[in-house]
Amino acid sequence: MEKAGFQLEGLLREKYVIHGRPSDALILGLLKREWEPIRHL
Repeated sequence: MEKAGFQLEGLLREKYVIHGRPSDALILGLLKREWEPIRHL
């Protein structure tokens, strides 16, 4: 997702359990002022 301009803002460790194993969740963010130039490409 970093290629799309998103930046890693947080990590929720062991947020989900998938097939009996804990899995982390990434929190990504993109500010509106960063999105505007990208969406017009």
